[in-house]
Amino acid sequence: DSWGDSKKMLGNARLIDLLKEYPKESMTEKMYRSCQKILKENKKQDITVENMATKSQAAKGLLVWILAILSYYEVARNVEPLREKVKSMEKAQAQTEAELSKLNSTLQKLNSELSELRKGYKEANEELSDLQLQAAQMEKRLNAASTLIGGLTGEKSRW
Repeated sequence: DSWGDSKKMLGNARLIDLLKEYPKESMTEKMYRSCQKILKENKKQDITVENMATKSQAAKGLLVWILAILSYYEVARNVEPLREKVKSMEKAQAQTEAELSKLNSTLQKLNSELSELRKGYKEANEELSDLQLQAAQMEKRLNAASTLIGGLTGEKSRW
């Protein structure tokens, strides 16, 4: 926050490592706005990478890093809702695939049951056809027997 803090940070021997390890995902909107405000307030000093290179290579490197982190935040801010949407859609896809698997299992069971029922229906239909054929033959035999008995009754009285 102060020049003293800044000098202390810049004097840290591990500064490069700290910058490399900086958790860029933890940047907040408040931090982003604060950096943008500082850059805007110092626009008169024409803070650009080219101008900073003429003053100090270390300051140029730090400015490049700051601008990169700000750019990363701008992109991440737009990408994060999309990532959340992808996670949500992947979760919904997994649930839908589980439901589909259950439905396919049920469908397979129903198809198996339907196959058994069709087989039973076919067998019952064949048995019905056989019984109808036997009934028709029996009826013919009964009619023939009735005719024969009727004819024999007439013969009995003739004898």
